[in-house]
Amino acid sequence: MTDSFFSNVDPGLDPNAYRLFSALCTTITPDETPELQAQVLAHVTHIRDQLRTNEFLDIDLAERLADKLVQLLQGLAAYSQEDQRLIVGAARYFVSDDDAEPDTQSILGLDDDLAVFNYVVTQLGQPDLRIEV
Repeated sequence: MTDSFFSNVDPGLDPNAYRLFSALCTTITPDETPELQAQVLAHVTHIRDQLRTNEFLDIDLAERLADKLVQLLQGLAAYSQEDQRLIVGAARYFVSDDDAEPDTQSILGLDDDLAVFNYVVTQLGQPDLRIEV
């Protein structure tokens, strides 16, 4: 992936989150899309399960992110190859246990996922999909 692919990085996007996210932006086949959708939904279930030990996790934000990521993945074929990689990267970042701020470790665990998601939908030209907290 070239640096120009990420030429419009949101200044609010943490450099570590950006580095991790950009490595996850790859092409997937149509057969792999349902599995990634399932991973997104399973991650929300995992966060919900973790509420037993950390009541401060933002399950509402996790569910909002998952809903919009699944929506984007369901329409993946309608996007350009470049945009598809961004969507896949955002979904993989969301489900990753090794992102900039682990999702179940603190109340801020989903902040980096939110920043990545909002960056992606802005790049897609769909700022109306941004999630504001």
